[in-house]
This record gives sequence, C-alpha cells and structure tokens, in this order.
Amino acid sequence: MAMTFGTGSLALVTLGVATTLLISERPGHGPAGPRQDLIAPEVPAGLAASLVDGDGSEVRLSWSANRTDPDLVGYVVYRSDRPEGGFRCITAEPVLTTAFVDDDAPEGRETFYRVAARDASRNDSALSARTSVRTLASSDAPDQHETALNAGI
Repeated sequence: MAMTFGTGSLALVTLGVATTLLISERPGHGPAGPRQDLIAPEVPAGLAASLVDGDGSEVRLSWSANRTDPDLVGYVVYRSDRPEGGFRCITAEPVLTTAFVDDDAPEGRETFYRVAARDASRNDSALSARTSVRTLASSDAPDQHETALNAGI
C-alpha cells in the first residue's frame, strides 16, 4: 500500500513476515514539509558608540559585518539604561548596514547598546558585547548658532 502526502510519499511494503515503512522525500524536505533553518547567525563583533558631531543627544553605532551567514538579512539594535540587562529592541526592522544612528537616545545619561544579527528565517544571534556612551543634557549640548558666531571672531 502506498500513500502520497503533498510532496512526499509513504509506502508500507510487506515481504513475507517483515513489514517495512518507506518514506521518500524531496531534498530539503522532511515528512512534515520544508526543513526549517534553526541555526542563528554569528554574533556581531566590534560594536562601538559615539556622539554624532555637533549634537550631544544622537548616538552613532557601528560594528563589523557578519560575512559568515549567507542568509543574513540585517541587524537588530537594542538599548538599555542599565549595563546588566533590560535591553529593548529599538529598530522596527533589521538594519541593512553596519551602522545605525539612535536619534532618540535619552539625554544626559549613560546609555548601553547591544546588537544581534538576524537571518532570513528570523533567527537572531545572541546579543553582542555591550558598548555605552554618555549623551549630553539639552542644556549641555553646544549651541550651533553660538558656535558659528564664535568661530567667526
């Protein structure tokens, strides 16, 4: 007796007293359908943070490219106000490059960042090592108008 299910087939073969179950499948497919990618990408390395020039409240992040995962779709950025945890995702979609500007960083405090790589199957790597930067309070940020006037004197 043979039965076909979607892309594969199942056959029960009886030879004498022994019964054998044969399952045939297409490459890349199992009895339950396509095989799922369950392997997370490599953890991003080299995460660094700095203040954007001329603005004490925007943070520029950069990290090394992940070149080992062919199905990489981008990077997900996390932020916390504590070094030991509480990291929350701040990117709605994966970042396609190895840089990101956080224009919504909390003012006047040290902020901590970590990054994860994401693949096409939505597997996220473990979080990268953390980095931090202290943003300026709005009263401490350089006044662009005043700076321009002083530069001309």
